[in-house]
Amino acid sequence: MDYKRFQIGNWVCSDFIITIGYKDNKRVMLRKSQKIHGKITGLKRFYLGRVNSGCVNVYVGEYCQGYLSVESSIVVWEVRQGKFNKPLYVLDEDIFESFRTKEGLPEKHIRFPYKWSDQAKADMRDEVRDWPRDSKGRWISGL
Repeated sequence: MDYKRFQIGNWVCSDFIITIGYKDNKRVMLRKSQKIHGKITGLKRFYLGRVNSGCVNVYVGEYCQGYLSVESSIVVWEVRQGKFNKPLYVLDEDIFESFRTKEGLPEKHIRFPYKWSDQAKADMRDEVRDWPRDSKGRWISGL
């Protein structure tokens, strides 16, 4: 993994995210299909392996600490979609840079105000003239 591929603050996109789950007493990586667009906020290393649960014997007073037997680890990119959103984790092979416009918005977002043509404005004015109204000039709903 090239750690210098992105810098903190770069805009990126991905079609998959990573979550860490447990399956048959093992800590495993789960890959979910979810399209995201956000900023890089860092890197994170997850350790995967077998979970050895602790033991508690209340009558004798024995206690065994549970632990994780690490078999492997993965390094993922931490991406946030907003300032206060929780981070999402993305594998290096699933992430790609988002190319932005000069305004700083990604290409997929719609920029407003939309520039209506004069003909479109005239057509919309003609259409709403025929809508039913009450005595105060308000549109009547439910028709």
